[in-house]
Amino acid sequence: MKTHVMLFCLFFSLLTGGTLMAQNIQVSGTVSDYMGPMVSVTVRLQGTGTGTVTDMDGKYSLQAPANGTLEFSFMGYETQVVKINKRNVINITLKESSETLDEVVVVGYGTVKKRDITGSISSINEKDLQSNEPINLGSALQGKISGLDIMGTSEPGTASTFRIRGASSLGEGGSNPLFIVDGMEVASIESINPRDIASVEVLKDAASAAIYGSRSANGVILITTKQGTEGKAKVSLNYSLKQSQIAKTLPQMSREDGIEYEKLRNYYDGLYNNIANRDSLNPSYTADNYYQELLFRKAYTHQLDASVSGATEKIKYFMSAGYLDEQGIQLNTYNKRLTTRMNVDFKASSRLNIGNRLALSISDQRRATSESRYRILQRPANYNVIEPDGSYTPILASRSNPLAETMVGKNNYKIYELNLYDFAEYEILKDLKFKASIAGNFYLQKYQSFRPAILDVNGRRTSANEDYLTTNWTHEDVLTYNKSFNDHALSALAGFSIQSYTAETTRLAVLDNISDAIEISYAYGGVDMSKTYAISTSNRMASFFGRLSYNYKGRYLVNANVRYDGSSRFGVDKRWGVFPSVSLGWRFSDEEFMNWMKPFVNDAKLRVSYGVTGNQVAGNFASYGLYSINYYADMPGIYPSQLENKNLGWEETTQYNFGLDLNFLDGRINLIADYYIKTTSDILYRVKIPQTTGFNSVFRNVGDVRNHGWEFTINTTNIRTRDFEWNTNLNLSFNKNKIISIPEGGQQILDWVYLLDKGYPVGTMYGWKAQAIFPYDESNAFTPDWRQLTPVFDEKDRFTGYQLDGVPYNGDIQQLRFSTENGQVFKGGDVMWEDVNKDGVIDAKDRQVIGKGQPVVIGGFGNDFKYKGFGLSFFFSFALGGDAFNFFDQQRSEHRYSPITRANPVNLANSWKAPGDIARYPKPAPSAVNNTRIESSLWIEDASYIRLKNIRLSYDLPKQIAKKINLESVSFSLMMQNFFTWSNYSGFDPELPGKSAFTVGYDDVSYPRAKDILFGINVNF
Repeated sequence: MKTHVMLFCLFFSLLTGGTLMAQNIQVSGTVSDYMGPMVSVTVRLQGTGTGTVTDMDGKYSLQAPANGTLEFSFMGYETQVVKINKRNVINITLKESSETLDEVVVVGYGTVKKRDITGSISSINEKDLQSNEPINLGSALQGKISGLDIMGTSEPGTASTFRIRGASSLGEGGSNPLFIVDGMEVASIESINPRDIASVEVLKDAASAAIYGSRSANGVILITTKQGTEGKAKVSLNYSLKQSQIAKTLPQMSREDGIEYEKLRNYYDGLYNNIANRDSLNPSYTADNYYQELLFRKAYTHQLDASVSGATEKIKYFMSAGYLDEQGIQLNTYNKRLTTRMNVDFKASSRLNIGNRLALSISDQRRATSESRYRILQRPANYNVIEPDGSYTPILASRSNPLAETMVGKNNYKIYELNLYDFAEYEILKDLKFKASIAGNFYLQKYQSFRPAILDVNGRRTSANEDYLTTNWTHEDVLTYNKSFNDHALSALAGFSIQSYTAETTRLAVLDNISDAIEISYAYGGVDMSKTYAISTSNRMASFFGRLSYNYKGRYLVNANVRYDGSSRFGVDKRWGVFPSVSLGWRFSDEEFMNWMKPFVNDAKLRVSYGVTGNQVAGNFASYGLYSINYYADMPGIYPSQLENKNLGWEETTQYNFGLDLNFLDGRINLIADYYIKTTSDILYRVKIPQTTGFNSVFRNVGDVRNHGWEFTINTTNIRTRDFEWNTNLNLSFNKNKIISIPEGGQQILDWVYLLDKGYPVGTMYGWKAQAIFPYDESNAFTPDWRQLTPVFDEKDRFTGYQLDGVPYNGDIQQLRFSTENGQVFKGGDVMWEDVNKDGVIDAKDRQVIGKGQPVVIGGFGNDFKYKGFGLSFFFSFALGGDAFNFFDQQRSEHRYSPITRANPVNLANSWKAPGDIARYPKPAPSAVNNTRIESSLWIEDASYIRLKNIRLSYDLPKQIAKKINLESVSFSLMMQNFFTWSNYSGFDPELPGKSAFTVGYDDVSYPRAKDILFGINVNF
């Protein structure tokens, strides 16, 4: 018995000893590429968190199981997986990879390799998103994707506008694309922390977007947030500090300039002389303020983000929290935002996966009142802002105090948003999966405004409180089948979706609050019934959708989608719409007859696609007859406000896309080119109808808009050596837009100059074209065929006659008149308008196109340099060929009312003041011939610009040093943002989103652009 025990013990000791020896084998070696040893290559024991990096000589060493597997990886190189097989020395040579072709791109309800894309899809990864330390998605993407036009301001908390391939619709819902975050539609993207984003895909053509049917006519932007990766938990901390200041100030009249302007105006009209304006004994009129210095400041923004992520065989997780404290460059404006996110995937069994996405955002914003910026350039500089007793100066001559507007006028928003998404995916068979999901979005905006007595010309306090709540629920069931056999790959998808949306608005506006200390709508004298209301609205949608994809050898690619949507917004006979698409791809580089190009072309593919997408931007009850409330002598009543239209149906966008993808020199040069034709028909448009019906307008399906253009994206790796790398990227977008048809009576002019009419692009500016300023009264003289004559004067400035082309003229003379044949004759100092129809009368028939808000080309250009641990990058964004309508400049250069409204001193210096002056602007005085009319080319300016969006210097601490202080990595960055802009535009900033897609370039004293200096640090544990 003892012998048996001894033998068993000996056997057990040998077994365990052998096992221990197997677990402690030392593996070492050198990692190289074709140029020699490689530094900082990651060497990881597969399936664990154990790993190391190569040293300065490319060497590594670690303990690993004798039968384990090592994984060698380095950015830009193919990852190699090697079995140890009891070897103590393993040397590896890595090869450069064309990784861009093997990247997985997110598409509607799935993913696909970038090399197999048949539609027009642009993707941007986490590294490029974070390159400029963005605080919102708009600033992260601007200028980086061809065909995507993003415009925004520096005002904290305000949303950017997104346009994919131009404005497609004339409807009231606008042209913003559909935003999908982790599979769910979201109400706002401003609440998303860019630090949580892993990738963004932009679906530009109809073939890519049609799977989303009725919501995708303006394109789709898919946002995928981060998820944990297998290995030990990763903790990441990011902090940035930004200092901002106004990038450009505008000319303003000083105290002395204002006095001289008053004298000039008094000289011209002889009627107005406001002595109090210059009363040196009145403390309210003794200042000399430069208001832009008073209202704008150096602002500081702090952004702190933390995240924890990781994964095991059963669970993947990512959790983050972020806090943004953003000061605006205008005093008392800010955005304080708290975000948190939790993404969890759990493998409940070998066949069942369940997951959750939960995101919460809370924002506290204070935005500037529009009056505060209006007054900084119109209000006289000698008007005080703070009285000797420290109180704010009240309204003077109907001009409110801009400092008081900023400091005590409330324009506050509190925004709460919750997004949740839960799913369960079950593998029915090896190649067949079923996924059920439910998504919910809750958005609450609480708005508060307050204007104390000091800001009201009648000394009345007013306040308003408004709550806006939306809820959006979506349930989807999706069945997917993926099968590969021999050289064939087949994928099929079928799904069902139901969606419910509700919105509730409650607003209380009151008058005569009893005290400035009570800023909310409480303890008031009366209710402003015209601004008090409660609204509840909703809509429902049901959908069936499917996709079929086929791939033969990766050479021939076919993809087809269809979606069948039903919406409660439309008439009973028009509720359902079908949105099909098909796309084809041919990788001609794989054909035998193209072998001659293999040495320098790695991949070449042609793409062609066709698809139909939809839009349901009409109101939730646009097809119904509606009633509204009104008041008569404070008595409420109801009246019919909208006609019923049972035939109201879908707005449809048909798009053709032709693309070419080329990959040269082992991935060092990538070119993507696309040409598209995009036509929107049956536009949901509010058509004017005869007022004898009792209504002003009705929604109908009328009108067509067409966009067509080219897009180019080029990415190059110019140099890649052991220690140095230089990459360049360029994207260009050329889009032309035209309204093909519009109903009779549907023509409109928006915001004074923007024309919506057949044959014109959206954003067309329409009005009178100023050719010159008449130097003399006698300059208004023309031949019968309307050639202008030149007046001749003697040495004493006495008029002696006319010349035509340098020869004395004695023929008949005609003059331009204002409004009618017998209207007033234009004189010296008046504008010489172009007489389009040559009838001698400047009237409505002489209006013409005077500008275009849409630029000819938009794009971005960047370079990225890396040397060892150092990085230097710069990025330009640009828009060329577009115009701006400087409405604010017109308002302060109108000279129609009293000179208390101060003029633009630059314009005044270039104005006509005496006979013989050659000037750009007319006589600075009230005009009977409407010289400073709004609809004038005098206020249309070239808004082309090139902006150095970002220049960044970074340093990555060597991993060996980071390891010594128990850190995975540490990086530092220093940036300058928006510091240099090249533009001839005279306003604050040439990047002008306008009030809508129809009024691009409209400038009504927009929030000034900020230029920033930013320091950032990133630490990974």
